[in-house]
Amino acid sequence: MRSPENFWPNQRPASNVLKYAHVRPATAPLPRAVEDELCGLLRKVGRGYDLVCVADYGHGLLGPRAVQALAGTPAWLALNVQTNSANLGFNVVTRYPRADYICIDEPELRLAMRERVADKLRYVWRTVTTPRVQHFRAVKLPDRWFAAYRAVKLAHDYLALPVWRLLKPLLRRPPPIGSATPPGPGRTG
Repeated sequence: MRSPENFWPNQRPASNVLKYAHVRPATAPLPRAVEDELCGLLRKVGRGYDLVCVADYGHGLLGPRAVQALAGTPAWLALNVQTNSANLGFNVVTRYPRADYICIDEPELRLAMRERVADKLRYVWRTVTTPRVQHFRAVKLPDRWFAAYRAVKLAHDYLALPVWRLLKPLLRRPPPIGSATPPGPGRTG
């Protein structure tokens, strides 16, 4: 256990930064007395400043009570909540009920949003089946048949369009042998 001198911010008048390096398994919470003192300090700091920046590396210092203490402060709350191999899935930004600013990378965002294979399949399904303006213009349907536009999109994009792309080169007439330009209307070759 660290002594309180190493735990609390430097008491010099110019110091306004609380920093503490703490690494412990996420399953081993802080001792109750230390957590009570930490939460009290976080509330005090939150009342005394306009901005509170939190760098939560997921090493076990900021448990549920500390997170609630931070979220309950009136200060503007900026969060950097990081995931790593030691806390993957446990230290996500959604643990915080409030944040005015968050700084996370894409994998952390995906983890917080719980993106799974089912989400990716749902995205592919919607991309494949959602009609676009060209489908509404190609076929005019009554409003009550709006759902049929999915079938129009599928038939157009995955049946008619590929067939047209295959047949288009075959349907072009080759120019007559020996002529520089193909015969037009009214001309004979």
